[in-house]
Amino acid sequence: MKMKRKISMLLMVCVIVAGLLAGCGSRGTGNQKNTEDAASTQGGKGRFVESEVTLPDNLQVINAVGKSKEGELTLIGYDNDNGKLFLAHSKDQGKTWSQKELEKTDCYVAAVNGEDGSAAVFGYNKKSGMKRVSADGKVTKVNLQLPEYQATGKESDDMENFVTSAVYADNKLFVTDLNWVVYEVNPQTGEMSKAFSDSSEKVNRLIAAGTEFALMTDKGIQFADAKSGALAERMQNDDVLQQAVGKISKSHNTDSNNIAMTMGDSGDELYYINNDGLFYHKIGGSTTEQLMNGELTSLGDRNVTFQALYKFDDKNYMVFVNDAQGARHCYRYTYDADVSAVPQNQITVYALEDSNALQQLITAYQKDHPDVMVKKTIGMSGEDGVTAEDAIRTLNTEVLAGKGPDVLVLDGLPADSYVQKGVLADLGSYVKAANEKEGLFTNITDAYTKKGKINQVPVRFYCTVVEGAQDLTDAGVNLKQLENYAGSLNSEKEKVFGNWGPQTTLGMLYDADSASWKTKTSVDQEKIRQFLKTAKALYDADSYAEKDRITDEIANGFAEGSLLGMGTGAAMSRLMGGGQIAIGSLTSVNDVQQLYGIESSYKGTFTLFDAGEHKSFVPFLSLGLAQKSADNKNARAFIETALLAKGQNQMTEGFSINRTALDTECKNSRESQMGSSSSDGSYEISYEVKKISGKQQEDLTKMLESLDTPTWNDRVVRDLVLSEGQKYLQGKQSLEDTLSAIMKKVQLYEAE
Repeated sequence: MKMKRKISMLLMVCVIVAGLLAGCGSRGTGNQKNTEDAASTQGGKGRFVESEVTLPDNLQVINAVGKSKEGELTLIGYDNDNGKLFLAHSKDQGKTWSQKELEKTDCYVAAVNGEDGSAAVFGYNKKSGMKRVSADGKVTKVNLQLPEYQATGKESDDMENFVTSAVYADNKLFVTDLNWVVYEVNPQTGEMSKAFSDSSEKVNRLIAAGTEFALMTDKGIQFADAKSGALAERMQNDDVLQQAVGKISKSHNTDSNNIAMTMGDSGDELYYINNDGLFYHKIGGSTTEQLMNGELTSLGDRNVTFQALYKFDDKNYMVFVNDAQGARHCYRYTYDADVSAVPQNQITVYALEDSNALQQLITAYQKDHPDVMVKKTIGMSGEDGVTAEDAIRTLNTEVLAGKGPDVLVLDGLPADSYVQKGVLADLGSYVKAANEKEGLFTNITDAYTKKGKINQVPVRFYCTVVEGAQDLTDAGVNLKQLENYAGSLNSEKEKVFGNWGPQTTLGMLYDADSASWKTKTSVDQEKIRQFLKTAKALYDADSYAEKDRITDEIANGFAEGSLLGMGTGAAMSRLMGGGQIAIGSLTSVNDVQQLYGIESSYKGTFTLFDAGEHKSFVPFLSLGLAQKSADNKNARAFIETALLAKGQNQMTEGFSINRTALDTECKNSRESQMGSSSSDGSYEISYEVKKISGKQQEDLTKMLESLDTPTWNDRVVRDLVLSEGQKYLQGKQSLEDTLSAIMKKVQLYEAE
């Protein structure tokens, strides 16, 4: 079955990052400590230990989960390969499952009534409507009395309404729809009535939590009482609870699945779980307590999304999640009073900037090494005004003094300087072992081989592509050829490049061409001159005013830790009339699927940006092992995990340096239906995203194998080039003055 998603895109990526919630103490767990410092100082014992519950094989996708008061679990979901829908029950907390195949039924949204083991299933259009599924698997069609979609613009005149979220609470069924309204549904008749008239917010998702449940709105989280049919005043007026969930609302996109909740037996206790861990709050109480640190579990991966949380007793909890690849998991957390509150072994990992991929790797490592605590240090948090130059200067002082971290994420750091000063260990043996066991893209590791040693290795990487009409790729795709091609187009007939901001434009080309700038002894001034000229030609091609350009917030390729696939965004921009030349980063297998999907429905082709003498790649999560930690078995194991499929399979951004992991990712690629439309109805785009075919995977592999040179991946150099280049693009500085400023500043920085 193909998951159909109806979305509206404006070429921007909205990234969800879980916020940090402070808590103290524990509940019903004796000696458990809440903070690393307290535990390590006092030698504390006791914490929740993770294990995984085996789920029914047929349920590759779980649409909804429910639990009865007696503890029976009910799941409804489908087999992604054949689209068959199944209902499953377990009376022993997931040790064994009984399951029944259901008749062919569209299932976009579902809700499980844990009390009787039944379910309600909703399709993604009015025709598929609603079906009621009894506990024994009998399916009954229900005449769902769904209101019409309330049009807000030309694009929505013919749009069908559908159910977007559904939960059972207190044996009642509640849903939301495209109108952002909450309804109570009679599951027997399909009659719908508006619920919670005292709430004026637009509700985009419901989260089950017993008789009271949460409403996720554009402005935050509200709580509703299913019995009274009104907002739950005792929870709405609970300042401590509102402060806690307010932090979640501010740091999450409120239609995300980054939190799950459940109520305690008394009805006065709320438990919730997110990437930061498991939390407890007594309604009306003065504190919110952290029971479990998410960073010590699989939940530390910020791309994990939550479906349901259940409490069996004070020492046993169960959470259903989807991982970054979309695979479903059920984790059990059992309190063990005999294990250390914080693992006694510790390694430190430093990164200039945080990323989802880094946390995913740490999560994979700690799952395999539960006795080791990974302490992550970020040089630029974005909250304290520290610049890249400041952070690097501080790090250099520690590293050169023989202190500093065990593992360095070298993205943006002056790695060549560290190699010259001998502060990085040789990783050649790790690369050789991983290559012999599972196969690596040795063209990437060869790019870092100097004098028989490999002192750094990017465990992920990506590249720049050019996308557009066939005559564009036929004309050539180096900087000079792009400049000439742009000059041959008539922007009055059709836009050439679009309204990208100055640093976004420069950043696209920097990633594509900066690999060719460095010589053995200096910097190639003429290469940078061509870089600036091409950027200026593209930037000026459509004569956009500065106020009409897309923001530069995405210029560095990161947005709150998420790697942006600019290639797909640029291709979408081209289809929307934004420009005939699309340039951007190709960052994942899903990006490749997107481009093939776009080009199968609309004409176009993409190819690697080829500077001529180099075919460059951007190293991502490039790791170095400090020489002082070369004999640290835990630090060595971190490098090994990063190179092998068991670590690689946890990560979702960038292409894997591990061939086995990339092959798995291609084989597990998923299908979906994508679409976009403008608010004024001037365009509507839709296309299918299909699984990567064997031929497409072969073509992708050949392209990745052709890459041979890393970009100039020093954050300080990149920042100063983009800063000076922006002045030139905006007409505030001449080409020669810009070139002179870049050369002087780069050479000064290199000398330092």
